Amino acid sequence: MKIALRLRDPSPDWIALRKVIEENATLRADVTLEVSETNCRFLDAAGREIPSDADKIAAEKAIADVDGKMKLLTMLHEKFSSQTPTL
Repeated sequence: MKIALRLRDPSPDWIALRKVIEENATLRADVTLEVSETNCRFLDAAGREIPSDADKIAAEKAIADVDGKMKLLTMLHEKFSSQTPTL
């Protein structure tokens, strides 16, 4: 999985999480997590948005604190495992 940080000044925890996500062989390689100041969204290999169960409040929490980032990581493994069928 790739991660695009569209943040003015990414915090050290986002930088570390990007490394964890990008080096994780159990996550799908054809999905990109895009993180901006206000939301998180998922894109397929063609750049189309993938519908997600993550609501805006959860995305804002993931952007704001470490606990939210850990919940986001758990959700990534549940929804975008390399074992799941293609999108």
